[in-house]
Amino acid sequence: HPGTHFLRSELNRGFAGGNNLGIEAALANGSEAILLLNNDASIDDRSVVSMLGTMASEDRIGTVGPTLWYGEQLLSAGGRDIARHGATHLRPDPIPTAVWDVDYVPGTVALVGREVFDSVGPFDEDYFFGGEMADLCLRARREGFRCVIDPQARASHDLDRSSKIRDTLHVYYVYRNRFLYIRKHYPQRRISLASIWTLRALKAVAADLIRGRNQRAKAVWMGLSD
Repeated sequence: HPGTHFLRSELNRGFAGGNNLGIEAALANGSEAILLLNNDASIDDRSVVSMLGTMASEDRIGTVGPTLWYGEQLLSAGGRDIARHGATHLRPDPIPTAVWDVDYVPGTVALVGREVFDSVGPFDEDYFFGGEMADLCLRARREGFRCVIDPQARASHDLDRSSKIRDTLHVYYVYRNRFLYIRKHYPQRRISLASIWTLRALKAVAADLIRGRNQRAKAVWMGLSD
């Protein structure tokens, strides 16, 4: 693939930092939109073209996502505010036929316009893994950009290809990053929201211990502690 630009990082900057490395290079090369695509996800040309068309249809559409599937199972059609919701992935039934607004577009597959990064900056690397897309979309929406799902675009997320340590790694950052997000974006509700997530974490630890999922329980506890 002679047209591919390979960028090597000297350290592990996580999902946020790794993507920032590529985004910065692409923007410097004149790209007007960035397609984020995880290594365990895929999308066809038709869907990408549809997303580009949706973005071009209105100046204030800054981020566009497809519906995300695992086989015939709908995994996500956009997300809700991660400070106020535990289960954040939307799964409407039936799926609307027109574009709709969401709090955030999952970073698994997302098209982000150059103007979003120019306006609000790159991903916040403090998140490392998880929550950074919700953070970016919230910052963008506060600047007047829309985050939408294009129902004509469809992507696949092959969970069988995900890392074997995802179960513990992901759940650690699910809880750790909720508190980071709350401190950053909800300072006036920090105590109430942090209390809710502390209780949720403790309940998750207890449930995992009862089920014998000791490593997962440890990951949740570490996320809460950190």
